[in-house]
Amino acid sequence: MSKHATSCILVSLSVLVVPGCSPPEYQRHIICEYKDPVTQETETKEYCVVAEPLCWNDPKPNDTELCSWNWFGDDAHQGDMTVLTADQVGNCSGSGIPRGNFPVWYYPAKSKGCVGQEPGNSSGGSGQTSATSGGDSTTEPTTTAPTTTDTETTGGLNDGPGTYYCSLRSPHKCANISPDDALGNDPYNRDPGLYPEDDDYDACWTSTVNLLAGQKKLSKCVVAQSQADAKSKCEDGCTNFNDSLTMACANAGCSVPKYVDCIFEGDWTDELNNDDIDGDEQEEPWKIDLVDANDWQCDGEPLIIGDGPFTQFEGSGTIITPDGHSAGMTGVQGFLSYSLSNCTATTCTITIDTLVGLTGHAEGGYTDAAGSGGTYELQQIGFQSRVPFSGTWDKIRKNITFPTDVMQAQFWGGPVLIDGVSVTDNGGVLNAELDQLVGSLQSTTGPLTLNMTYQMSLFGTASASLQTVP
Repeated sequence: MSKHATSCILVSLSVLVVPGCSPPEYQRHIICEYKDPVTQETETKEYCVVAEPLCWNDPKPNDTELCSWNWFGDDAHQGDMTVLTADQVGNCSGSGIPRGNFPVWYYPAKSKGCVGQEPGNSSGGSGQTSATSGGDSTTEPTTTAPTTTDTETTGGLNDGPGTYYCSLRSPHKCANISPDDALGNDPYNRDPGLYPEDDDYDACWTSTVNLLAGQKKLSKCVVAQSQADAKSKCEDGCTNFNDSLTMACANAGCSVPKYVDCIFEGDWTDELNNDDIDGDEQEEPWKIDLVDANDWQCDGEPLIIGDGPFTQFEGSGTIITPDGHSAGMTGVQGFLSYSLSNCTATTCTITIDTLVGLTGHAEGGYTDAAGSGGTYELQQIGFQSRVPFSGTWDKIRKNITFPTDVMQAQFWGGPVLIDGVSVTDNGGVLNAELDQLVGSLQSTTGPLTLNMTYQMSLFGTASASLQTVP
């Protein structure tokens, strides 16, 4: 259930006064009843559904669709919905009723314009906005277009520097692997008996795919200077994920009949190969503060992606505690970019512009001081360099040293399981300076190896080794 606004809706609902912002023009109180098609049990929810003063796309939404969208985030559950109450209200903000929103595909793309106008009305100033509900047509009062601001001139509120969700289509950013389980378990958490189309999803860009009601959906996030910059960085990250699938299948003996769709604009194709021509608003990157935080969150930390070209890497890591416990991790995947400059006959300056460890699940074994052991699982673990860092490449010896620079590293993770038992429900983020860095580069085009060690004070020593893969 993704709810987001493209102009002033969030500040309006927060009762904030912002010059040039018009309040939402259409608010509707609905009570929805959902009947589970398997158990036949019923449940009710109510929403204060809010639409912005924007021109409509056709066809206009009905209350059954509003129930399906706000409950499940799609229009596929209308047959299981009964609308118990549907009333247009002047303002239900602050009433304690959960806020809902109109399906994203009913909002026009900003490039196609018309704020406060009916489609086809190119005149400035004002127009009329209408919505059809329950078969009845209701015409809303004339609205006035907000005054153009510098933000709008440069592309609207969904533009400029900030953190962006790559796509509100992220739950469908998945690849088909053959055989299905070659790279691990199906990432979807829905009942395959109810949703057989999920069988086509075997490897997904996000580490977990949440589609059940009440669960936050995940999207990769990036730090970018503009929406266009976010789109470019998201496409880079997605393309590198596809490259990692190729690399993983080369090792596992599988194939990839269908890769993740890494085009973040315009039409998209769902899991049944049906074309959706109205998906561009969800397909494109969205600033995270324009999307309801109750419904969406970043899959790991927002990625900081520099200039390419990018190269895939594989890696491994170990942790040794002061009292002799140890754990190992293999199969770490990610991508990096580097550049060479200031070259002489014997040395070059090497700059690691991007270093991203893909967010995913890590599994491995541990050994305690007495020699006993078991298994562990780290969920949603990933890492990256927050800024570029530079060292010296010895062209003769092929080694890399970092005498004057450190890696500003960032690590994150989710729940931790030891021997199958959850020991933490939530993870966290660790920002650290890594000054024990060495590496090697066999030629200007690689392969590149980086070895990193981090002294974790009371917790021991962590080390990792990464090597680029052709």
